[in-house]
Amino acid sequence: MGAASAPSTVSVGGAISRRELTIYEHNFGFWEIDGQVEQAFFEYVQRQSVQKTCDRCERRVRLMPAKTLCASCASALECGAPRTMSRYRHAGPKTGAGP
Repeated sequence: MGAASAPSTVSVGGAISRRELTIYEHNFGFWEIDGQVEQAFFEYVQRQSVQKTCDRCERRVRLMPAKTLCASCASALECGAPRTMSRYRHAGPKTGAGP
């Protein structure tokens, strides 16, 4: 009990159908939309969002004008990740395989 269910959709923008309960976008991350109030706020956020480059990861994302970090980077910072990703720029992928 209490286990999180897998997202039923991963989307950036667009209308939400009744089947889609969980959705991801770059301002706030994952949303669980289960009513008209949540859907109206989600649609408001989408209308306000513009294409920007995240100040930390430098990915092109859709953010509200006042925001400078995507949800992934904001969450990482809250968990103690470095403020910049410069030390990760040239690192290869971490795998279990040896050299």
